[in-house]
Amino acid sequence: MGRIVAGLFLSLDGVVDAGEGWQYPYFDEELGTAMEAGARRTVALLLGRSSYEGYKALRVENPDSPVLSLMDATHTYVVSATLRGSPRTGISVIDGDLVDQVARLRHESD
Repeated sequence: MGRIVAGLFLSLDGVVDAGEGWQYPYFDEELGTAMEAGARRTVALLLGRSSYEGYKALRVENPDSPVLSLMDATHTYVVSATLRGSPRTGISVIDGDLVDQVARLRHESD
């Protein structure tokens, strides 16, 4: 059975979503190395629709981003009630009973 691991950019005071201004100035080689090590252990990605659309924008704005190569090599599940079908190869949309579907994914994965 697989594990679900949350990878968040989080400030010391618990802020998760504060725009681009607080995270990017502090991104350095050490953080990049740590993120890459975690990504190598990733079997699948589970994203919300807003995060997925942010990565779609990154694909246009910074097509050489190493994040995109991770996403291209890793099956991605996007939780959304509005996306229909698979937007591209390697992407599955999860809608409906989220708890049951994520539990099934966890049970079926290593």
